[in-house]
Order: sequence, then C-alpha cells, then structure tokens
Amino acid sequence: NSDIPASTGRDLFSTLPTELVLLIIEFNTTSRWYDRQDTLFALSRTCTHLRAITLEETWSVFDTTRNQWRPVSLEYVLNQSKVLTDLPHVHLLVKAVRINLGYGLQDLLPVLVPCLAKLTNVTKMEVWGLPDQSVSTPLREGLKGYKFPHVRELVVGAYGHNFLRCCTGVRSITFPQSTWYQDESFRLLVAITVVGQGVEELRGFRFDGHDLKKLLPNTPNLRVLKNIVLGKFHNATILKLLASSKQLTHIGVSGEVNQAFIDAVKERYVVDIK
Repeated sequence: NSDIPASTGRDLFSTLPTELVLLIIEFNTTSRWYDRQDTLFALSRTCTHLRAITLEETWSVFDTTRNQWRPVSLEYVLNQSKVLTDLPHVHLLVKAVRINLGYGLQDLLPVLVPCLAKLTNVTKMEVWGLPDQSVSTPLREGLKGYKFPHVRELVVGAYGHNFLRCCTGVRSITFPQSTWYQDESFRLLVAITVVGQGVEELRGFRFDGHDLKKLLPNTPNLRVLKNIVLGKFHNATILKLLASSKQLTHIGVSGEVNQAFIDAVKERYVVDIK
C-alpha cells in the first residue's frame, strides 16, 4: 500500500508505543505463569527494544513452581538462580519470590539460598513444598548464616519455620490452611516469638489458649488476626488473652464459633466470621 510509510531500517513493531506492545504481549500469553515467563524470556532475547520493555516484567517475580504442589525442574531453578546471582542489574528487579522446595535439597539449597540473599528488593516470599519434618534439618543447615531482612510478607507452611527465622523484618505471616499437617503450625508459632517484634498480621493459624499465651507477649505490634481457627476453650479465656494485645484491631475467625463469643468480640474489634 503506497499510503504506508517505507521502513527506515527499523521494524515497524518496534515503533509501537510501549503500552501497546505490553497489551499485545498480554493478549498472546496464557494465564499460566510458566508459559508466560517463557514468552517474556524469548521476547527479551529478540532485540534491544523488546529487552528494555520486557526485562522488568520478566524478572519482577522469581517463581520456581507450577503450583504450590508441583515444582518446575531442578535444572531450571539452578539456571535461573545463577542468572540472578551473576547479574546485579537483573536481581534488583525482583520484587517477589515463590519457591517450591520439592527437589533434592542438597543440590538446590547451596545455589538457591545465596541467590535469595542477593534479592534485596524482594518484599514478599512464598515457600511451598515442605511435606514433613524431614526437611527441617536440611533447611536449618542450608540457611545457616543467611538473613532476609527485606522480606515483609511471608507465606510459609508448617515446616518452613527455619525460613521464618531468617526473615527478621517480616510484618505479615500467612500459614496456608492447605499445608496443615497434624496441627504443625506450632513450629511457626515458636519461630514467631523470635522475630515477632515487628509482626503486624497473622493469617491462617490454629490457636488454643496455650498458643496465644506464648504468642501475644512476643508480638507487641500485632494488629490483625485473619482466617484463624480457634481451639476449644472458654470464651472468657480467649477474650482475656486478646485484650492483652494492645494494638489488635481486626479479628477474622474460620470454623465454628458460638454467638456469645462473636457478640463479645464485636464490642472491641472489627470482626470477620467465616
């Protein structure tokens, strides 16, 4: 068509506004993160123009899991960890980490943990693939000497207490109910008493009176309890314990709770009952 200007040596796709390019990419990638990541990686290697557009989006999340139960390959994680470790301009782009430890920890941790320590702009970390107590010792040894003080939000299962101990600046901790194994949240509760001075929000835990008695004095800045399951003990006991937490303003409870307890709690807190 004679109305279309002749190319000056630069492909016409590269002349499109950045917002339009990102929209085209969004429409042509699936919702599955690993397919989307593959597309972004490929585009970032196409030309300097697309690299500049896609680089930040490509690396904003370091995700090593297809879902919370299924990890990607160990080789993939090791390669990605090496890239992040070796390229400072790349590891500064990462804002969130989602890792699945369902691999051979002896091969994974020596590469992954030093990489995580370099991701100093990460504020959210999710740790999956912690099936039983057998991972506790390898994790403790693999994390020895490392801290992630920049992490503010942590999602971690029952046997991830060693990760929690490294996140000394954490503000929000979520214990996914899908990871409950024989009420093993007590391991995380013990770890919270170590790093709890800055903790403001806890989600998904099971508490009884004994747990709260240990927890609340060690979390003086706790403001929100969400999706918690309460053990069977007297209403007066739990109300007295909650009242000792001076900053607490919001309570969300899952499971069966009697109406008398709900009425009493609503007098003092913003309450969400599920």
